[in-house]
Amino acid sequence: MSNNQWLRLWHDMPNDPKWRTISRVSKQPISLVISTYIHLLISASRNVTRGHADVTIEDLASALDSDEEDISSIIEAMQGRVLDGLHLSGWDKRQFASDADPTMDESKRAQRERPSSEVWRKIRTRIFSRDDYTCQYCGVRGVKLECDHVYPVALGGGHDDSNLVTACFKCNRSKRSKTLEQWRVA
Repeated sequence: MSNNQWLRLWHDMPNDPKWRTISRVSKQPISLVISTYIHLLISASRNVTRGHADVTIEDLASALDSDEEDISSIIEAMQGRVLDGLHLSGWDKRQFASDADPTMDESKRAQRERPSSEVWRKIRTRIFSRDDYTCQYCGVRGVKLECDHVYPVALGGGHDDSNLVTACFKCNRSKRSKTLEQWRVA
């Protein structure tokens, strides 16, 4: 099981105008506002009730080297903008549905988790050897190689050998999390 736990941020999150509004209303620096939100986001991603932050104001103040009054004013200003109580607004839209779905089969959840570094290194070596150190998409050899998931993990693909191929850096980064059909059309 991987030690990494992931959550998603939207691309333009640091520049979202709501942070300036919250900063102005709370009379706190925008850096403290965003830092507070990230701590809330992490708490919400770890909680059994996903999307609900259970970190205390005291803990937030301590973690951010700030006063409890400052954090309280930020939390209050976040209400109705990014928080409903201690539930993060829009949680279900921003996080992977399968991660938020308590009914998701444990075997499927395990399938999405990347193997440990040591195991992944062994898998890559085996796949590179099987594919004769040749990109299976363009046929190039002698360049930086990566191990690609033919059917992307993001779409439910697994880490089994039948779903892995050797790909050059250029092809793999171009394909990203697309299926072969989507990638070839693009």
